[in-house]
Amino acid sequence: MMNKQIDTEHLLLALLAEGEGVAIRVLDNLGVELSNLEDFILEIIAP
Repeated sequence: MMNKQIDTEHLLLALLAEGEGVAIRVLDNLGVELSNLEDFILEIIAP
């Protein structure tokens, strides 16, 4: 994955990679399916 710019999707992937913290708890509390979110983001940013 080689992109020339960093977008919000990339930041969200970094937060997911961390696996813990406030952002992950917020997403989880909002009912976001964290297990599917990374795949969804990767589909969006795929060339």
